[in-house]
Amino acid sequence: MKALETIVDTTETRFITLELPQEIKPGKHKLVIVVYEDFSEDTDDLSKEALSPEINQAYKDELDIRLARMETEPHAGYTWEESIQMLEKRFGKKIKA
Repeated sequence: MKALETIVDTTETRFITLELPQEIKPGKHKLVIVVYEDFSEDTDDLSKEALSPEINQAYKDELDIRLARMETEPHAGYTWEESIQMLEKRFGKKIKA
């Protein structure tokens, strides 16, 4: 998984064109798009606009470890009820859901 950050233009028909780096090989990829609605075009160089905060290397490394573990050991997740039970057990009190 790679985190890429870029700026795209959206057409009236809601299509976008995105140029990916050469390291991204042709094929099927999962893409997550975050629409930053408060983006400002007040600057001449849009690439200087900070789209996300900087994350230190240790945090990035930890995210990579967790992602790799998730990909090799997938888990279906928990139901709402199971989540509430785990939280109640952890904090020792009833939770109103």
